Amino acid sequence: IEIGASGQLYIGGTFTSDADTLINNIAKLNIAEPENEQWTPLSSGINGNINSIEISGNKIYAGGLFDSAGGKEANNLALWDGNEWNKFDEELSGGQVPSVLSLSSYREGIIVGGTFEKAGDIFAYGFAYWNSDSWTDLFDKGTDGVNSVIYDMVVGSDGNLYVGGGFNNVGKLHSPGLAMWDGESWAATKQGIQDHGVVYSMVSVDNDIYFTGWFSGADSIKLNNVAKWKIDVQDWEDVGGGIEAGDGELGPIAYSNGQIFVGGRFDSVGGIKSQGVVKWDGNEWMAMDGGVKSAAGAPFSVEALEIDQAGMLYCAG
Repeated sequence: IEIGASGQLYIGGTFTSDADTLINNIAKLNIAEPENEQWTPLSSGINGNINSIEISGNKIYAGGLFDSAGGKEANNLALWDGNEWNKFDEELSGGQVPSVLSLSSYREGIIVGGTFEKAGDIFAYGFAYWNSDSWTDLFDKGTDGVNSVIYDMVVGSDGNLYVGGGFNNVGKLHSPGLAMWDGESWAATKQGIQDHGVVYSMVSVDNDIYFTGWFSGADSIKLNNVAKWKIDVQDWEDVGGGIEAGDGELGPIAYSNGQIFVGGRFDSVGGIKSQGVVKWDGNEWMAMDGGVKSAAGAPFSVEALEIDQAGMLYCAG
């Protein structure tokens, strides 16, 4: 989910329609005018799964695993200009199954994370920069991309880009799960996440990067699936004892008005019944009216969270 400045909510995933309208895998909702709220397709949509959406000015970028957008050829990355879909002439390629998993605005363009080796003619190794006109070679000084997947990216208070995922190395550095890119080179977050942990989602709050995933610690600090990296002191910190997901998993994280919201597939947190979504107020974990359920009443996984300017929380799963 992404919300634009004009009050348009964009959602991507794997779906074909709402009750009345054909909306192949991506659509928008005008939340600025509740009396006129209805899902609107973006042309004929996209013919495969959407993993990430990023809004940059008046441009909507969509990344995933697909080969057509609006009936036009577009491999895994496409641009909506407000009227029609546009493909990237210099495509992402290489790897066993090239795809886009994450997108983030960065400086004058966007960073793309995924399972690819090249962006146009540039070797990118899963991490590429589009400067609004063309791909830029980030590694001309001899550094490299990542050795596995990037699931999320966020710009911190220091202006640097933090990347989270299932990787062990970034460039020549060992920094499992979480690392920093300053525009020219990689920096490790101490020894990184322990025990083959994975970071799924991140949000920047003041001088901290809050993140969720599947992990038990970092360096010598015990962490439980949700934690934060403190930029100013370059160290880890536990968040309320974390969340024990049991046989479930944690996914999206969002922030609003002093509160952290976490979604995923879980039934309770610290004995508090709250299916699929919970909040941290800075002191304790709190239920959110029992959480969310599917239309059939069964628990399900919350895969995306987004908060609008009025503080309204949107969940999708």
